[in-house]
Amino acid sequence: MNAFSHCCLPCPGSISENARRRPGFVFRRDVVRDNRARSVLATSGGRGLIRDNDIVATRPAPVFKITPKQPGQTGETTAQAPCHRNIRIEENRIATVSGRLFETRRVAGLHFASGQVCPVEAS
Repeated sequence: MNAFSHCCLPCPGSISENARRRPGFVFRRDVVRDNRARSVLATSGGRGLIRDNDIVATRPAPVFKITPKQPGQTGETTAQAPCHRNIRIEENRIATVSGRLFETRRVAGLHFASGQVCPVEAS
């Protein structure tokens, strides 16, 4: 259990984003398991770090979804400039049924290194 386990978890289905400030984030030493849509949804105009997590993805969806979301828009965005920058994904243990690790749009400076990726049976 980490310092964020009790006070900072959003309600299921909620998102939080501040397009003007663009803060960074650190997602470390957590367990992500069996999310139906994707395992990790990340957004950051600042620096992001996803490190030392156990991620089990037993649904046929990408493990990491890093895409811009604009209010009232359901498909692709029309702007071409990078929206998410400098996200580092390091030293995670990932078990996935689909083998599909990423769905990304408008990303610059994505770094994926080390860790373990292995197959898992569908649930």
